[in-house]
Amino acid sequence: RIVKYDPHGDQDAVWVSPGVVGEPVYVPRHGHASAYFGDDDDGWVITQMYLPDEQRVKYVILDARDLAAGPVCCINPGFHVPFSFHGTWTESVFQVPDPKL
Repeated sequence: RIVKYDPHGDQDAVWVSPGVVGEPVYVPRHGHASAYFGDDDDGWVITQMYLPDEQRVKYVILDARDLAAGPVCCINPGFHVPFSFHGTWTESVFQVPDPKL
């Protein structure tokens, strides 16, 4: 579940995932220029989603303005990606991937 909290009212938005989601990351639509124009939610929310029944990972891209609408895109990397990969990329924890990938 990913929640966009509205601190000024009751307009919270929720997307309920069919899997286990990792830490969501906000990506502004206009990159650094978004600091100077546009709304603060004009961009995307990207998260890693683990589907335990399928034993695979997808990357989910949500429109930050409308989380409840669900993904605008799902990316299936086609190979194993450790869940919560961002904090554990070390050879001592995970096997080095095949260089052909």
